[in-house]
Amino acid sequence: PSSSGRAAELLAKERGTVPGFVGFGTSQSDLGYVPAVQGAEEIDSLVDADFRMVLRKLSKRDITTKLKAMQEFGTMCKEREAEVVKGVLPYWPRIYCKISLDHDRRVREATQQSFEQLILKVKKHLAPYLKSIMGYWLIAQCDTYSPAASAAKVAFEKAFPSSKQPEALAFCKDEILNVLQDHLLKETSDTLSDPQTVPEEEREAKFFRILTCSLLALKKLLSMLPKKEIHSLEEKLMSLLSQNKFWKYSKHSIPQVRSAFFELASAFCQYLTELVKAEAPRVCPAVLLSIDDSDAVVCPALWEAVLHTVATIE
Repeated sequence: PSSSGRAAELLAKERGTVPGFVGFGTSQSDLGYVPAVQGAEEIDSLVDADFRMVLRKLSKRDITTKLKAMQEFGTMCKEREAEVVKGVLPYWPRIYCKISLDHDRRVREATQQSFEQLILKVKKHLAPYLKSIMGYWLIAQCDTYSPAASAAKVAFEKAFPSSKQPEALAFCKDEILNVLQDHLLKETSDTLSDPQTVPEEEREAKFFRILTCSLLALKKLLSMLPKKEIHSLEEKLMSLLSQNKFWKYSKHSIPQVRSAFFELASAFCQYLTELVKAEAPRVCPAVLLSIDDSDAVVCPALWEAVLHTVATIE
């Protein structure tokens, strides 16, 4: 709520509009935002009883219950009046940021499909919640399960015409980077899933998938942001590149993580040339000393990174 509130406050100053939401209509009279609601009781009074029941089901651990509830949520977003659906918005960031990372791929796909229905109904009223959602939305677009990734991309395209997508990401760039850095540097399999209820194998699989998606999401962010916006992130990115933990992903036990790391290394060479040159003592060993990696999943990304590194660092 605090970040949503801050975003709402910023948007109010910008007369209720947000870069990228031009696709939703630009008449100042109909632009506005749903203020962040602080107390759960207040939120409850705003949320339609049927929606409230579905939202409760979404917090259940049982996969079938969650999947059915998410599908039901999408149908309700499609069928109910916009004013009713808007009452769900203060709840949505917390739900979306959790369930979009769910271990079950069908749940993740259904989440993105339902999000599309929510966007189509609430349109510009999603604006105050963008900053708290966008990092997870970008991760979802890089999902290793392609139907889930495709559904997240479709939702993104429905929210923003392609010409406005870079602006929308620039609007949320700091929040996105915070989420990605937390996943790459702080989170563990035990912080992302409850060790008391989730088996170790499932916890680890989810963690490795989120690492992979976070590396790819950072690559996507760099490739889509306007150049001047990338420049404004350099200080934060320098702190990421100064961490030994980041460079160790080049030797990670999971091929998908290694591959995503090398894809990101190529992106750094393309979009942050000076930064890469400054970090040459870390970049060169991480990339060039990995050329004996023979895994078929890793090789295409690795060799592209080798070429970019050699071309960038003289």
